[in-house]
Amino acid sequence: MGALAGLPGPARALVLAVSVAGAGVLLLALSRAGTWSSDDLIGLGVIAAGVAVSEWFWLPVEHGEETENFSLTEAVFAAGLLLVPPSVLLVGAAAGGAIGLVAQRTAPHKAAFNLGQDQVGLGLAALVVTALGTSPGDVAPADWLACGVAMVAYLAVNEAAVAGVIALVERVPVGEIVLPTLPVTVLSWGGNVALGILAAAVWQADRPAVALLAAPLALSFLAYRSWLRTHEEQKEMYALAEAAAAISAAADLSRRMPEAGRTEQVSALARTLNGMLGRLESAFAREQRFLRDASHELRTPLTVCRGHLDVLGPEPSPPELAATLEVVVEELARMGRIVEDMTTLARSESPGFVRAEPVPLGAFLARLGQKAGTLAGDRLRLTEPAADAVLQADPQRLTQALLNLLQNAVRHTPPGTPIELRALPEAGAWRIEVADHGAGLPPGSEEAVFRPFHRLDHHGPGTGLGLAIVRGIAQAHGGSAGVDNRPGRGATFWVRLPG
Repeated sequence: MGALAGLPGPARALVLAVSVAGAGVLLLALSRAGTWSSDDLIGLGVIAAGVAVSEWFWLPVEHGEETENFSLTEAVFAAGLLLVPPSVLLVGAAAGGAIGLVAQRTAPHKAAFNLGQDQVGLGLAALVVTALGTSPGDVAPADWLACGVAMVAYLAVNEAAVAGVIALVERVPVGEIVLPTLPVTVLSWGGNVALGILAAAVWQADRPAVALLAAPLALSFLAYRSWLRTHEEQKEMYALAEAAAAISAAADLSRRMPEAGRTEQVSALARTLNGMLGRLESAFAREQRFLRDASHELRTPLTVCRGHLDVLGPEPSPPELAATLEVVVEELARMGRIVEDMTTLARSESPGFVRAEPVPLGAFLARLGQKAGTLAGDRLRLTEPAADAVLQADPQRLTQALLNLLQNAVRHTPPGTPIELRALPEAGAWRIEVADHGAGLPPGSEEAVFRPFHRLDHHGPGTGLGLAIVRGIAQAHGGSAGVDNRPGRGATFWVRLPG
């Protein structure tokens, strides 16, 4: 719970009422202190110590912004109901609880409420045990039943008080707080009561043997915590499933799974799913942009063809027919190149797109320089790598990518300026560069030029897919492609492939 002043009025009233009622029960118990024996004082100390220690081993259950805690204190209370007078149990429980809550720096109003509901619940449990005829020190089977019934009364008070405050703060029905944790509550209550009765029986039979209960108590705590973690993770997984269903139903990839307030494992899963949603959103946006750009690029030659055919009369002259056919054939060829490049780009994401083999890099670049002779002429400057350099790659796809880069360099640089082709070794990779000495790229366009259909010169030749294909081929090899831009002095396009 937050600060007392920040709680809703009804919740604040319930906290104060429980705290005052608990203080009244404690004062009544203290009035019996004069009747305590030395054994009672020892029992008080043991109960106080047990409660103080158990206060450090909470099992938290989240309810929105509020938290319900489970601990092993019920085992101490159950043992106390059978072993010591009610007044000793109440004072010991209050002393141990206060020590534990102060040590944890619990807010005063929360400490008062926790102590108050314990005092009220234990006071009612003590009345039940007394009414059923159980006296301090009685640990017969009939007394076990009485202790169990009394702890049911304590549980009812505890659940009503804690769930009531949380429900008032969260403004939800009490059932929404109680029912989800009811299996945990019943399991915790049953285990604690059984442990408490066992501890009481062992105390009566052989006090030093009580120390042996430390092992089952620790295992019980670990079992509770593991079960609770599983229970919480199941709830969170259901919440993630509902969030995923909502995202699917809304067809909104911009939405994300909730990550805050989750267990570590589920939070990690939510982050992974959100990362996947982010990639899907980006891929979907790229696909939409690609379809939009492809539609525009394909519509242009079709529009040109249709326009020339529409103006062609029913009986065109041979020169008119020849001119129209020339335009139509040219535009259809351009559309064919676009479709072919689109097919190559789409196939670059398929597993069998590249067939890697050992490629002697020096000989490969020499052959590539010969093929590029018709493009670059004597402008090409080739720097060959070491004679023993070998690259695992698909020679045909790599040739296609590098020819695209060379053609791009020739097209966008002044005649006579050199174009350099070289391969540089890097850690576990080879970087093949095509460097020119033209005007470079406009600043900020270094990534955009690799997008499909992005062209700096919309009136020049080309489909706008060349650099996108280069990057697709590089990524199909497990590598990458990019550009080092030198505005006004040229650009170096590169392909980095694993060695």
